[in-house]
Amino acid sequence: MSDVTRSIRWREVAEGGTAPDLIEHCVVKIGSANIAAEGIVIGGAGEAEYGLRYRIVFDAEWAGLRSLHITRLGGATVALRHDGYGNWTDGEGKKRDDLAKCLDLHLEGSHLAFTGTVKRQAWKAKKALDLPMILVDVPSLEVKQVLVKVTAIEPGKHYRLEPEGGTAREVMLDADGFVLDRSAEVAAIAEQA
Repeated sequence: MSDVTRSIRWREVAEGGTAPDLIEHCVVKIGSANIAAEGIVIGGAGEAEYGLRYRIVFDAEWAGLRSLHITRLGGATVALRHDGYGNWTDGEGKKRDDLAKCLDLHLEGSHLAFTGTVKRQAWKAKKALDLPMILVDVPSLEVKQVLVKVTAIEPGKHYRLEPEGGTAREVMLDADGFVLDRSAEVAAIAEQA
């Protein structure tokens, strides 16, 4: 199998707005050993403005999340690694038992992470799963486990995400499983770069 590289760019504009509220650009390299994604996200406004860069690695064929490294420009960094047997460690090698059940990522402000969740599961119409996910809050980069109810409205194309204690969103995907539109509240477009 030869490696495939795909560049994707997303832009979100709040309803009634003209300037983007969020811009994300990532390059996804799909190889026989793993899938690696590197990207940047620029978002927020005023005092809440932020920029971050990330590198996320999944097992081959999106079987599970293996590592993530996220840096808020001028600020904090989060590094987590999964050993493939249910154990997470941080950037200093300390165990993160609080994340033990997580194979998926909910990175606020990013469109990419949900692709791994969709590709890892066998979905049927109206099937709902409560999935423990690593939640990385943006811009604080606080990390915790959160339960997210994911419902396949139309498998491979349309999903509803309901994070515990968060805002529900509907997600539309392209033919390769990448997010096109995150919700009815924002207009998000994916553009091939």
